[in-house]
Amino acid sequence: MTKAVWHWNSNSNPWCPKQEPHWTKYSDIDNEIIENAYQNHQKHVELDSYLIDLEHNVQKKKSNHNKQRPIRRILIEKDHNLRNERFFIPPKLTKTFSSYSAFHSNFIQEWTTRNFNIMHDMKKIVQNAADGIIHEGHLLGQDNQAKWLGNTLLQFKNSTEKEINKCCVRLYTHESFLYILLNKTLREDDMSKVDTLGPFAYLLHMSSSNLKEHLYQGIVYRGAKLETDMINDYKKALNDGCR
Repeated sequence: MTKAVWHWNSNSNPWCPKQEPHWTKYSDIDNEIIENAYQNHQKHVELDSYLIDLEHNVQKKKSNHNKQRPIRRILIEKDHNLRNERFFIPPKLTKTFSSYSAFHSNFIQEWTTRNFNIMHDMKKIVQNAADGIIHEGHLLGQDNQAKWLGNTLLQFKNSTEKEINKCCVRLYTHESFLYILLNKTLREDDMSKVDTLGPFAYLLHMSSSNLKEHLYQGIVYRGAKLETDMINDYKKALNDGCR
């Protein structure tokens, strides 16, 4: 099975024939937006910061249409790893650990406390999760990505809890602002985002129990550059029983 991947020319001068072209792939969501437009034979499609001209294979900056770059479409094997950068982002020096509750997260526990009356209304939770993603994306200037994420989740509003959980896992693993913002929010227990990101965090958390047959059993290793303070935080967490 193959998958279409879209790239843009990221050279300092993308039109210089003497430069070896350096192609940079679009994010997962932008890629899907472009490919969907391509499959529907659209001539143009809009991203958050750019307009894509599919007729001439050109990317135009919204703020200045004179700033253009070539784009290309290639086919790759579906199991090819496209997201190496996701696993090599240097962690920022933030509060690494927090105390654990029944949900292993004060953030998720706070959301369940505030929303106890809708805990059995999956449609309402999905709607709130989608609305929250769209709101946070707007604050970051990522309206198109946020609407794509929210609308994709809403397609499962009437589905089973298991299918909703699968959708949340897929959206979280996409290369987008969502996983970066959610990771930061959970790490820092940022309660200012409970109402917006809490519903999605709850649905994602529930996938660990609802999708047990898909869980990986084993040890995962990750390399990262850590500051001394963060290393000490990890040591303290281990002494406190965190694994």
